[in-house]
Amino acid sequence: MKFEYLFNLTQICQKTNWPFTEISIRYINVIKNLWAILKSQILKRHPKSSEDLCLVGQEEWETIHDDVIKNLYASISRRIHAIMKSKGLHTKY
Repeated sequence: MKFEYLFNLTQICQKTNWPFTEISIRYINVIKNLWAILKSQILKRHPKSSEDLCLVGQEEWETIHDDVIKNLYASISRRIHAIMKSKGLHTKY
């Protein structure tokens, strides 16, 4: 289910004629936020080895609730609006 929402972002970007810049794409990319959440959860557990890191990463991925993904996905329209308002320059995202 988590990947369905992220896949939909790709479809949105492909269907639009709006000329995304490299900067604006970074602001729309919600996977960056998801990685930050996952990284934070992993670091709290202090993995001791690469094997431990993989195990902890998989366990923490499973704890991320689907609502987190839904909320990130829902924020895309706000992100796009902010980018258009700033004419592709920096936004709060």
